[in-house]
Order: sequence, then C-alpha cells, then structure tokens
Amino acid sequence: MVPKNLNLDVKLGDEFFADNVSVFNNPVRMVFDFKNTTPRADMRGPLQQMFVTRHNVIMMDPFKAKDFLKSLKENISVYEKKYGKIVVPKHLKKIKIMILTMQ
Repeated sequence: MVPKNLNLDVKLGDEFFADNVSVFNNPVRMVFDFKNTTPRADMRGPLQQMFVTRHNVIMMDPFKAKDFLKSLKENISVYEKKYGKIVVPKHLKKIKIMILTMQ
C-alpha cells in the first residue's frame, strides 16, 4: 500500500568553496576531503598572519563514486562546449611548481 502523504525533511548544508581536494579509499569507501584555506589575522596580540583550513568530507560507495565521475565528466564536457576549454592559469601553475620543489 502506497502512503498518500510523504513527509520529507531536507537539511541543507552550508555552501563551501574548495580550493583543494584529496581522495582516499579503502575496500568499501571512497573518501573525498574538500578543503578551503583562508588567511586570517589575529588582532588580540602582536599582528600575526595565520591560515584557517576547513574540511568537508564526503564518503561514497565505490559504485556511487563511479557514477559521480561519469556525471562530472559529462558536466565538464557541457561546460567546455558552452564556455571554452578549462585551463589552469599560468600563475597558479608557477605556484604549484614552487610548492612541489619545496617539498
């Protein structure tokens, strides 16, 4: 028997801009760790610059991660047809090279 009324409660999460993502996996989960790092200044004492990193972690079953990958590829294709090829800006490439050589 199908219920006549369906009550659905949707909890909306906060919007989150990720400037970095790490992916981990084990036999039963794919883990996507989206990170956002922003500079802050502590005004309570001597002026010091600090960075705050926030994380939003998404876990998926491997088959759902594969569905996500397919959807992401399709959406990137549509985006590039509409707006042009996605390229990493030159200044960001330089920064990435600098960071990799420091490690």
